[in-house]
Amino acid sequence: MLEVGPGSGALTRRLLAAGAAVTAVELDRGLCGVLREEFGDREGLTLIEGDILAGKHALNPAVLSGIGAPGTAFSLVANLPFNVATPLLLLLLELCPDMEKAVVTVQDEVADRFIAASGAQAYGGVSVLAQTLAAAEKLLRIEGRSFSPPPKVDAAVLRVTPRVERPPQAVYTVLKELVAWAFSQRRKQLLPRVASKWPGAACACPARARPEEIAPAVYLALAEAINAVEPRGGLRAS
Repeated sequence: MLEVGPGSGALTRRLLAAGAAVTAVELDRGLCGVLREEFGDREGLTLIEGDILAGKHALNPAVLSGIGAPGTAFSLVANLPFNVATPLLLLLLELCPDMEKAVVTVQDEVADRFIAASGAQAYGGVSVLAQTLAAAEKLLRIEGRSFSPPPKVDAAVLRVTPRVERPPQAVYTVLKELVAWAFSQRRKQLLPRVASKWPGAACACPARARPEEIAPAVYLALAEAINAVEPRGGLRAS
């Protein structure tokens, strides 16, 4: 198990009691001291003091080493710090094919973005990327007053199960840049913009649809078409 933000170890204790091997990543030095005092050199626990992320687009190499060699399955089970939930989940889905599932507590609106269907208010680039790589389900909603100290927002338990079939990395890279570009003007029809930028890929874009109305599978088909026309994407060109 990978646990991010174990805090004082309430969940860690239960994971270990269930027989799980846990890699716990905690940024707060004081809380790391609490965890060391609580668990000592407890067998089955690897504690990493530091940030789970190495910048916005990479995972901490120590964490990748801690969860095992390539081919070793793991699951993310955590009450995630709200500020890292979205980038962390997307990075794990993209970079860690050995992740079997993630069951995490996140901000309620983050869970809504992961599960939102096209046309929904919460639907956006995160929805497209997450649903391309995984199936997501909101299991339950938790009011902020259930936490100590209580946050100003409500939370939700989100289950994310990676898909067996995933696009090639080159296509997914195009998809990431495509949805960021598309949703930067989410109310404008997408086809005229695509036809101007990538005429050869316009056949894969639906007519008269705005970015918020286009399903993840259609975005993926459009990314494949763009990659076929311009294998390096060409997405940063004006």
